[in-house]
Amino acid sequence: MWYEADDKTSMRLVLEAMESSYLHMPLLYRSAVTQDEFQHNLKVWTSTFNGDKNYPILYLGYHGTEEKIVLGEHEFFGRSEISIEQLAEALAGKCKDRVVHFGSCSTLSADDELIEYFLDQTECSAISGYSGDVEWAEAMAFDVLYIKLMQYGGGKALTPVVMRSIRNGNAKRWGLCEEDNGFGRSPYYDWAQYLGFRIELSN
Repeated sequence: MWYEADDKTSMRLVLEAMESSYLHMPLLYRSAVTQDEFQHNLKVWTSTFNGDKNYPILYLGYHGTEEKIVLGEHEFFGRSEISIEQLAEALAGKCKDRVVHFGSCSTLSADDELIEYFLDQTECSAISGYSGDVEWAEAMAFDVLYIKLMQYGGGKALTPVVMRSIRNGNAKRWGLCEEDNGFGRSPYYDWAQYLGFRIELSN
């Protein structure tokens, strides 16, 4: 739940629209408001892509704080959170040619050492998200663009080479995080900077 108990704010319909569009993006949608539910869903996702690499993006659409996502808050039981470090341990060695994206405020306001730990532990190609507070609709629109670039660029195998091209750009694709890399200024660069978008790649 993003806001009040009766709020229907969700990225689900946007992702379903991408699934049914020309992108033909396969989608598995799960919700979780407790750590147990969240850990269970991670196990389902990792077991799914071990046999079928149609699901290379782990998109986490939650509220966020520095280095954490907020699963939910309860008047009596308090806040339920998952840290980047906890997520790294849960996904250790299970994310080759995959990307983990935090569609949440401030989660990637994290030091380089923690990001490197996450990449090393999970073996994912990239970790991405926002380093500050973002407005929901603006971040959602950017996420759609980002997911489209990943679907076009790598499809089922989001290798570090593919993700570097998406971050920096090349002759065929506008990069998200390079102001000018020799192919001209990316039209997405200012948007990414405005939102505090961050993407870090494995070596």
